[in-house]
Amino acid sequence: MQAQSPRISRRAYLKHSLALASGLVAAGLLQACASPAPSASPTTPPAAKPAAPTTAPAQAAAPTSAPAVAAAAPTSAPAVATSVPQAQGKPAPGGAKRGGSLKLALNQEPTAGLDPQLSSPMVSQHHFEQVYEQLLVTQPDGSITNGLAESWEQTDPRTYVFKLRKGVKWHNGREFTAEDVKYSFGRQVSTGSINEPIYGPVLDKVETPDGLTVRFTTKEPFSPFISYIAGAREGNIVPSEVVTAKGDLKATMIGTGPFKFVDYTPGIEARFVRNPDYWNKDEPLLDELILKYIPDDASRLAALRNGAVDFAYFGSAIFVKPYLTDTSFTWAVGKALNTRHFVLNNQVAPLNDVRVRQAISLSLNRQEIVDTNLLGLGAVSTHIPPADEFWTLPNPQNEPKYKQDVEQAKKLLADAGLPNLKLQIKIGPDASYTADSELIQSQLKRAGIELEIVKKEQAAWIDDFLKVNHDSVMMGYSSYVDPDGYYFQSMYSTSSSTRTGVKSEKLDALLNKGRTTVDRKDRQQVYWDVQKLVAEEAMELILYAQIAAFEAMKPYVKGYVPLGKTFGRGPQMRGVWIDK
Repeated sequence: MQAQSPRISRRAYLKHSLALASGLVAAGLLQACASPAPSASPTTPPAAKPAAPTTAPAQAAAPTSAPAVAAAAPTSAPAVATSVPQAQGKPAPGGAKRGGSLKLALNQEPTAGLDPQLSSPMVSQHHFEQVYEQLLVTQPDGSITNGLAESWEQTDPRTYVFKLRKGVKWHNGREFTAEDVKYSFGRQVSTGSINEPIYGPVLDKVETPDGLTVRFTTKEPFSPFISYIAGAREGNIVPSEVVTAKGDLKATMIGTGPFKFVDYTPGIEARFVRNPDYWNKDEPLLDELILKYIPDDASRLAALRNGAVDFAYFGSAIFVKPYLTDTSFTWAVGKALNTRHFVLNNQVAPLNDVRVRQAISLSLNRQEIVDTNLLGLGAVSTHIPPADEFWTLPNPQNEPKYKQDVEQAKKLLADAGLPNLKLQIKIGPDASYTADSELIQSQLKRAGIELEIVKKEQAAWIDDFLKVNHDSVMMGYSSYVDPDGYYFQSMYSTSSSTRTGVKSEKLDALLNKGRTTVDRKDRQQVYWDVQKLVAEEAMELILYAQIAAFEAMKPYVKGYVPLGKTFGRGPQMRGVWIDK
C-alpha cells in the first residue's frame, strides 16, 4: 500500500533529506530555471614565477611536438553535422566572445563505446558531457540545478513529479517529450545498463500524464533518488528511435546538449560542433570542440606548448607537479575525488580467505605511496574520497587494517597456510599504474608476498576487469553523486556490476539500510559503518584518493569552471570561450 504524507516541496525536501554537507544538493535547487551566469576563468596557483621548465620529468623526456599520427578513416556512424555552424544571435553574456574552435587533449579514448547507458569509463564521460543531458544537473560546486526539467516536486515518500522544458529539440530535430524520459529509464533498468543495479531494484514505474510531465514511483523510499537523477552517469536521456535504428549508441551520439557529435576517429580525435538550436541561448560559446587523443603525458604537454592543442587533461600528479608554477599556462586543479583501488577477487582462492586479504592490506604502506607517487598531492582514503567531506570516514589511516604491520601480515599468512603467497595483478597502460604496482610489489615482498605485474592494453585491461577475469586488478574510480554509488554496484551480493565478488550478508544489510534511511545524520553513520567493515575485512584495498584532474590551458581559454565536486562529470565546455 502506498504511504500517505503531505506534499513535500523542493525546499522541504532539501532541508530534511538531501541537504548534503558535501554540496551535493544546495541552493541551486531553490532557484527556478535561470541560466547559470558565466564563470570567471580559473586562476593560476599562486607562486613566484620561475623559468618555464624545458623538459619533462626524468621518466619521460618531452618531445618538441605532438606525435604525428596517420589519420584513419572514421568508424563512427554518419556525421550528424557536416559543417561548423557559426555563432549568431545575441552577444555572449558578460563580455565573453562567441565563435572559434578549441582542441582539448585527453590521455585516453572511449574504447568502451559512446553509449551513455552502457559505457562507464570516465573518458567516455568526457564525450557524453558535451552531448547528453539529465533532468537535473550536478554543477561544478556540487549544487543541483534544473536541466531538462524546469521544476520538480516530491509528492509523497515514493513519488517524484518533473515538469519538462518546452521547445527542447534532439540533435536530429525532433521535439523532446516525456516519452523520451520514460523510454530512457526503462532502458536504465534493462539488463546491460551500467545503471541497472541502481534503478532496477527500486524503480516501480515511470508515467507520463502529459507530454511535458513525468512521474516516477519507487518501490519504497529511496534516499539517493534525486542525486542519481542529477548524475552525469546515472541520469542521461537518450532518443528511442536512434537506439531502435542502430541497436545501441556505441558508435553515435544524438542528444539535446550544447554540442552535436560529428565523428570519432579511433586513435586520433572526436569532433563536435555547436548546437544552434540549444535551449539555453547563452550556450555554447564555441563553434567547434575537438577532443584529441594523446596518451603520453610528455607529448600532451608538448602539444599544448606548441599550440597543437589549447587545453590538456592530466591525471598524473608526479608528472604535473613540476609544471604547476609554469605561468605560461592557466591551471585548473581539482579536488581529491578519484580513488585508486587494488581490487581483489573475493571469490577465488586464496583471496576468498579473509586472513589473506587482511595480510595484503597490512603489508601496504599507503602513506608511502601517496608521498612517493603523488608527491603528497593526495591522501589515504576509503572508497569515499576526502573531498566528499560529509560521507567519508574520518582518519581512515587509523583503521586497524590500514596500518602497515608486516609481522602481523606474516602471522595471518602462516595461519592461512600460505607463508609464501604468490599473487598476480593486472594493470592498465598509464604510467601511474606501473609506478603504484611496482611500489606495492616491493612493500608486499617484505611480508613474503610475491606480486606478479601483468601490463595490459587499455581495452583488454578493462575487459578483464568487467568480466572479473583476474585475481586482482588495479583500477581508478571517479566519484559518485551519493554514497550509495560507491558501494552498492560494486559490492552488493546480487549486483550485476560487482567486480569484487564480495558476498557479505552484513554488508548487504548496511547497504540496504543506507538506501532507505532518510535522516542525513543516520545515513552518515550507516556509511561510516560500511567503510569500517570493508576496511576490516579487506574486501577491497583502496590505496589513496588523488586529485581528480590537472587541467592546463592556454591563457586565451576563458570561462572554464574546474571539476570541483562534479561527481563523475567530464570537463564542461559549454561556457568556455576563446579570447583571441
